[in-house]
Amino acid sequence: MDASCPPLRCSHPATPRGQCCPTCDQCEYERRVYVNGDIFNPAGSGPCVQCSCKVGLCCAECERCTFDQRIYSNRQTFTHPDQPCHTCTCLEGTVQCVRRACPPLNCSNTHTPHGECCPKCPDCSFENRVFVDGEVFPSPVSVCEECVCVSGRVDCHASECPRPHCTTPLPGTCCQNNCNGCSYAGKEYPNGQEFLHPTDNCRTCHCINGNVQCLMRRCPPLACSIPNLLPGECCPQCPVPPADCVYEGRPYRHTERFYDPTDPCRSCLCTNGTSRCQRKPCPLAHCSHPIQQECCRTCDGCLYEGRDRANGESWGDVSDPCGVCVCREGSVHCERKRCPAVSCPYPIQRECCLACDGCMYGGTEYPDGYEFLSGQDPCRVCTCYVGDVVCSQLPCYQDCTHPYKPPGQCCGECNRCSHGNVVLISGQSILDPTDPCSECSCQRGEVVCVKRRCPAVSCPHPALDGCACGVCDGCRFNGRDCSNGEHFPHPSDHCQRCTCLNGGVVCVSGSCPPVVCARPVVPPGECCPICRGVWCVYDGEEHAEGSSWFADSTPCMSCMCVDGVTTCSEVRCLSPCINTITVPGECCPVCADCVFEGRVYGPGDSFHPADDPCHICTCEVMPDGEQHLRCYRKQCPSLVDCVKSNILFSGPDSCCPVCAQPLSNCTATLIGNEVLATDDPCFTCQCKDLTWTCLHQSCPPLSCRPEEHHTPPDSCCPVCDDSGAQCVYQGSVYQSNEQWEVDECTSCTCVFGDVHCYSQRCPPLGCAADETPAVIPGVCCPHCIPRPATCVAFGDPHYRTFDGRMLHFQGACTYILSQDCDGGDFSIHATNDDRGRKGVSWTKEVTVFIGDVVVQLLQDWVVRVDYKVVTLPFLKEPYIYLERQTNTILLNTNIGLKVLWSGRSHLEVSIPGSYKGHTCGLCGNFNNYPQDDLRTPAGKVSQSEADFGNSWKVSVGSGNGSLSCQPGEDIDPCKAAGYQARKSANARCRVLKSAVFHTCHHLVAPEPWYAACVYDLCACGANADECLCDALEAYAAQCREAGARLSWRSSSLCAVGCPVERGFVFDECGPPCPVTCVNRDVPLGVIESHCFKPCVPGCQCPAGLVLHNNHCVPPETCPKIIHGKS
Repeated sequence: MDASCPPLRCSHPATPRGQCCPTCDQCEYERRVYVNGDIFNPAGSGPCVQCSCKVGLCCAECERCTFDQRIYSNRQTFTHPDQPCHTCTCLEGTVQCVRRACPPLNCSNTHTPHGECCPKCPDCSFENRVFVDGEVFPSPVSVCEECVCVSGRVDCHASECPRPHCTTPLPGTCCQNNCNGCSYAGKEYPNGQEFLHPTDNCRTCHCINGNVQCLMRRCPPLACSIPNLLPGECCPQCPVPPADCVYEGRPYRHTERFYDPTDPCRSCLCTNGTSRCQRKPCPLAHCSHPIQQECCRTCDGCLYEGRDRANGESWGDVSDPCGVCVCREGSVHCERKRCPAVSCPYPIQRECCLACDGCMYGGTEYPDGYEFLSGQDPCRVCTCYVGDVVCSQLPCYQDCTHPYKPPGQCCGECNRCSHGNVVLISGQSILDPTDPCSECSCQRGEVVCVKRRCPAVSCPHPALDGCACGVCDGCRFNGRDCSNGEHFPHPSDHCQRCTCLNGGVVCVSGSCPPVVCARPVVPPGECCPICRGVWCVYDGEEHAEGSSWFADSTPCMSCMCVDGVTTCSEVRCLSPCINTITVPGECCPVCADCVFEGRVYGPGDSFHPADDPCHICTCEVMPDGEQHLRCYRKQCPSLVDCVKSNILFSGPDSCCPVCAQPLSNCTATLIGNEVLATDDPCFTCQCKDLTWTCLHQSCPPLSCRPEEHHTPPDSCCPVCDDSGAQCVYQGSVYQSNEQWEVDECTSCTCVFGDVHCYSQRCPPLGCAADETPAVIPGVCCPHCIPRPATCVAFGDPHYRTFDGRMLHFQGACTYILSQDCDGGDFSIHATNDDRGRKGVSWTKEVTVFIGDVVVQLLQDWVVRVDYKVVTLPFLKEPYIYLERQTNTILLNTNIGLKVLWSGRSHLEVSIPGSYKGHTCGLCGNFNNYPQDDLRTPAGKVSQSEADFGNSWKVSVGSGNGSLSCQPGEDIDPCKAAGYQARKSANARCRVLKSAVFHTCHHLVAPEPWYAACVYDLCACGANADECLCDALEAYAAQCREAGARLSWRSSSLCAVGCPVERGFVFDECGPPCPVTCVNRDVPLGVIESHCFKPCVPGCQCPAGLVLHNNHCVPPETCPKIIHGKS
């Protein structure tokens, strides 16, 4: 009988020798026994299968993997050593690698960062911080919002409020989840607060960590058996009279409520002899610095550093002198003071902000109005004025014109002379460094230069060198300069050719071209013979004397050659017969047969109908083989310029007149001349191809009846004889059908006593942002030009350049204000006058050179054109148009240049942007860089405004210079006038900074104009009122140009009187194209479409009246004017 063996937990037990039952100390696998811990390879399983015996357990498994010389345990996961985006796993001795799975993305613009395997959505940049895609973060802008970065875009929404851990939380910053208190029945209670139930007085509630617990009041035990529950009470009471209370020595009746005498914030109740007191409940104050009001803290103000502040109150931060604090709803906010922007170039640093009540210049601080020497140039004195520093040369008062300034000194001495960088002692003479033709001598600081004598020459026609001395290396012949070897025509005999040789001139007659005619002649004043006398030249072809032909250009234009004169006119048809027919190729209809007044004519027969020798009829055989009468009026040759007294009307045929003397010859000197034939005003003769060619004028049809036709003496065409149909327009009388121009856009015609006017309507003009509309003189409609820049000269005088720089220059000579230094299109000269005061000046007159036109704008609105006084308006096409608008002269030009002249001293020059970088003169170079506006003609930028201005002085020989004038100097008139004068000037000019001009201050900074005003008032002396108004008007003009409409004049300030008897009133910015009797009925929009002129101050007609003959009249009193369309 076998012994029973215990159960085993191993899978492969082995039976040791001599025993009956197997044990787990060994393993039996495929009939072989292995001791515990043996490792072996089962037969037929391959090298990747290893087995081990472990306490009787044995199985065929691979427990490790070898990969890339590394050993990994079974089921171990690792990253591929060479492919970081692949994940590998060791499974039963085999390594399996797959690409790492990437999470799905919901954006289209993905990118894969360097060193990573999966693509990502773009990050977000928000409020100077970077957030990765998908990141959720609190909003930096609003504490109650939560933001998320999605595909490079930040989406913000209200934050989700976490669920509070209490039932009645207080409102927090964003959510109602503050458990440090309770919100119950519409009231807020601090944590730990005990309060009565809002609807049940018998219950008492407690706020505990955001939860409200309400319990019934506990009633005390009673000694009576039948207690009473009184109305409104919670606990029963014994029926005894209620007792009064004594609290802090004061009696109180039963149920009486009172405040604790020692603490007014405690409320007490006397109940049957017992006083119960509790603190008055206070709502939570949601602010950082609440104030104590009675018993509770509230946000009706701020308690800050022991002091109560009202809401809205601001005060200086004691911890930061540049900080400011403000109380807002019980919370204190402190921040740095906001400093206003400063407009001055040299502000000083005050405690917190920059200010213009002084100057920081060269590292040193100067008070306002302080004068100091320049640190860079000891000869320049500077003045601090409202944050700006103006420097000028120290004034020197030497009495000589060419003083010598020793090194280190600011002013010159008159014991020596300085001339052209050369120093001379008194009495010394040298050649003029600036003019080799002159010799200069020094006498006590004065330099006098005279021309040198010229040496004698031996040639007969010497040329002139640079010093106007004769030299024989060229020729001067009859006022003409020639170079050596030059050939030229003789000045007085054009038939000779001359040659210049070493100062001598040799002249010989020239050769003539051959002629093709048989009898050539030499016309008077000509050199060579031509075919003349019996020939005519028309359209380049010669025609024999007495011949006739039809012009190629006009089939019915008949021409004839008589006495060398070509006469052409349209064939004048006659129809003496009743039946006419039209023959192709013929100009006139012909008679149906050759029968006239019952008489039959044969081919070639001619006769004069009605015995008129000028009417001719001829029987001709036409191409159709039929005989027809062709009748016409005989054409007479023109007598060109035969004197009327020599015209004879008794010629051979009694039809055409003849001249009793020979006609003038058409010579080369008359080619192009045009004259009216004296025998017939309907012929216009022109000298062409050495032949007089005369053409007949055609007359327009008339609107009146034939019996009203009238041909005036010496006229060709008839007119309507209607003397009663005249028109009167603005004092002038016009005949019927007479036409005249009112202005560039309006023309009028007299039609049977009525004035008919037509105004041109201009199309809409769309100029670009950098363009502006402008009108060419003589042209109605505007065109676009590059946006202009304006230079202003005003006062004593001050110049505001095209680039906006303000400079002061008081020279009393003639100067180049501005000119086109590249193309030479224009040049503007300004002549200044010192008005009898040394060191100051004002603009006296202006001269404008454009094309071949010279315009002079003089005092009191006098205008000269080409040196002759003209009345305004004045037009000279295509260059200029001049007109007067109230007290301002306006000059408009075809190149876009505009000039405004006040008739006294105020001048404005405007040039289009096409001249940017091409100008020079006192107005600067127009390059949008004001720092180099003081550029002299030599190309150097001057440091002195006086030196700069004097460098643009017009020389005497230019035709507009001054023989004797005072150059400009760097002076300060306020310093010379004294303290009181400066103080008075500052006070009077302060109106520029007052509320009267306030609307313009942000458009045009007043400081430069204020400084110019003070300068002028110091210099004007007794004429201070006039100078003040000049300065204020200059600033007001800039304000008008910037778009500000001001009303700054008053009865005591620069008042302007207007002729009220003629109905005028003053307007600071009157309409540039006022309503008149002429244009009051013009269709809407016509005037505005071509009116592009600046508004100017002056006398205007008030609303409801129109301008007529320099009077303001009601519209119904205007003369009748009929407007049409064009």
